[in-house]
Amino acid sequence: MTTEIKLNTKLEFFCGTGGVGKTTLSASRAHYLANVLLKKVVLITIDPSLRLKDFFQLNETGKIVKSHGIDILLFSPTHFLNELFHSKNLSVNDFRPIKIVSGSHGGLNEILSLVKISQLISENLYEYVIVDTAPGEHFLDFLEGLEKIKLFFSPSLSLFLKMTSALNPSKFGFMGELVQSITQSGIDKTFTLIEKLTGPDFLQEFRKTLAGILSLKDIFLQSLELFDDLKQEDRTTFFLVTTIEHDKWNELLEMRKSLKNYSKKQFTLLLNQSALANNLTSEIKNIKNKEWKEHCEILLLREESWNKEMFEHFHKILSFPRIFKKSQNPKNMNTATNTTLEILSTLTEYWQKGENK
Repeated sequence: MTTEIKLNTKLEFFCGTGGVGKTTLSASRAHYLANVLLKKVVLITIDPSLRLKDFFQLNETGKIVKSHGIDILLFSPTHFLNELFHSKNLSVNDFRPIKIVSGSHGGLNEILSLVKISQLISENLYEYVIVDTAPGEHFLDFLEGLEKIKLFFSPSLSLFLKMTSALNPSKFGFMGELVQSITQSGIDKTFTLIEKLTGPDFLQEFRKTLAGILSLKDIFLQSLELFDDLKQEDRTTFFLVTTIEHDKWNELLEMRKSLKNYSKKQFTLLLNQSALANNLTSEIKNIKNKEWKEHCEILLLREESWNKEMFEHFHKILSFPRIFKKSQNPKNMNTATNTTLEILSTLTEYWQKGENK
């Protein structure tokens, strides 16, 4: 990664618990940067549920497509891994076990998404890489993927493959033969048991799969440079999203505390469906429905109590309104629901207000 790239590309992560509007706000952020500030932006979702697919009504996964002036990538672990193997004249189809671990909920999902993000940065085609992450603790698994890469490609993997393959141990000298003779008996017992459960071909495929992944070692290790980039205050922002209505402040704080290795300046709180942003303070007196009025009063009190703590943990706080569907407006009961563009345009106004704070 060159110095020029490090100065140009910025990373923005949208994270939070499920159902708080994380995907919608990440899309509106990309829309604001691309269409108002005219920045080169790519929006990537690494959430296996691919909510962006429904939001933008996209069909293709694994490739960058354009919608509403935004480059969008619905990340597919299997598709991306096949791209990596193709660069080595291999194919995912050559490795049966890897189809399992490279699935949306497989063990390689977080690691592969890190590698892809690193590639988007190193290509230096975008000024912003915006990442719509998986909910809650799954985002932390994503960050831990860096350590998993280090662990997986440690020297022990190469040693394991050498000692469990048909390679001649004598090429490693007397110590190689001695270690193999001591270790091999335990390995053989374990493998014999596995073969009884899975059949004799599985272990051969398992070794082959590990060797295939090891062939991608250089590509994976290059992504570790991303780890240093994440900690640069001027390069990365974590947008933590929550809503007053969901009352998940404690869960959000736990996530914030778990990211203790990052500077406070890197954290912005996005308060979605804010009672204050919806002007409930002035509108509440006009609400005639008793139950709805009481509910709004609770939301206002809750948001006011949160305000006392927010600035202790976040560098900046931006509030966004609840966007009611047109069908919820008594004057337009027969009209269609909000279009994607209408939602993006409304939220973009609040990003602009936030820039002026």
